Amino acid sequence: MNWSRAKTILIFLFLCTAIFQFTVLSTSDKKANKISTDIITSTVEILKANNITVNEKLIPSKNYSLPLATADNAITDYNEFAKFVLGESITPNENNEFTSALGFIRFYANRFNYTPSETNFLLLKADSLSKDCEEYLNTLGLDTSDSSENQSKTGNQTEIILTNTVDGYPIFNSQIKVTVNDGKLTNSQGTWFNVVDKDSPVKLKSITSVLIDLLKENIQKPATIADIKLGYTIPESNVFQKSVILIPVWQITLEDGNKITIDARSPQ
Repeated sequence: MNWSRAKTILIFLFLCTAIFQFTVLSTSDKKANKISTDIITSTVEILKANNITVNEKLIPSKNYSLPLATADNAITDYNEFAKFVLGESITPNENNEFTSALGFIRFYANRFNYTPSETNFLLLKADSLSKDCEEYLNTLGLDTSDSSENQSKTGNQTEIILTNTVDGYPIFNSQIKVTVNDGKLTNSQGTWFNVVDKDSPVKLKSITSVLIDLLKENIQKPATIADIKLGYTIPESNVFQKSVILIPVWQITLEDGNKITIDARSPQ
């Protein structure tokens, strides 16, 4: 027997078997991640029977996995953040408000609202507005390296809204709005958490299950779903938090502008 040739044939057969197994597993994973058209259609019909309308094209046809993420508040302490923005000579007022010759800042829970004095407006260039805004926010300790931007302009006023993201998925309640008038930064406000760690991805509820959960929500009917997005939320965002675990959620926007956030984590 030609052992060299036999060895080659055995190696070839082994590789073919490995490729076959990989193909079967990959196909199986893809099928598991895909939501069938029948399930989507049935979900639409159930919603319709309950006076909620949604276009099938809005419903994602796959299942998702996302990691839980840990994030730290860019505001570590109201007093220290106020000093950093307004200088050491600050005057604390009631309701977590601080003033100085450089401007005024107010805090509520995780939010800040800063208005500089007229002599302290930051000048921004029209051709590098986004870049200048991000650099300014970076000086305040906000990591904008993984964020999305939306910009709108009315007359001489431009509003830039930055939304923090985790691997491209938005943190719906971690946003900063910067207002620029005639090239001067006149206000910045919002909440920002810097992502510091991520766990391994976990499988999430399918969007069809989440849409059925929508029937439990107290919404005015008839209702029409205008948008569906997957992202994260900061739990209990109405209190000050130094560090949080970001929760994967589905955000469903209705035609009337009402936004409903539903936990996307699968029950353990």
